Amino acid sequence: MKQTLGCLIYIVYLLIGLVALAAIMGGLEDWIGIPWYIVIFIALPVAFIPIVRTVLGIMGAIHSFGWSPTFAIIFFCWPLILYLIGTLVIGIEDLVKRNW
Repeated sequence: MKQTLGCLIYIVYLLIGLVALAAIMGGLEDWIGIPWYIVIFIALPVAFIPIVRTVLGIMGAIHSFGWSPTFAIIFFCWPLILYLIGTLVIGIEDLVKRNW
């Protein structure tokens, strides 16, 4: 089960990375005005920097894809949101175990 879930999370994270790459490329094409075959050489290295990828992915999705800011933020920040929820659940569980 752990291996299947880990593989599924990896595949989903990879797909989100590809969407982020497309959003970054679309955003750069709109902002700078250069063709996609030049933009890809700028967007590929940027897509490997997690914080920059997230911020530019959100901005590109809003500007190029026409997504709402809320949806773009949730779509690109879901790993952080899940991490925070997991940390909160583990912290509450630990707190309850200490008090009982």
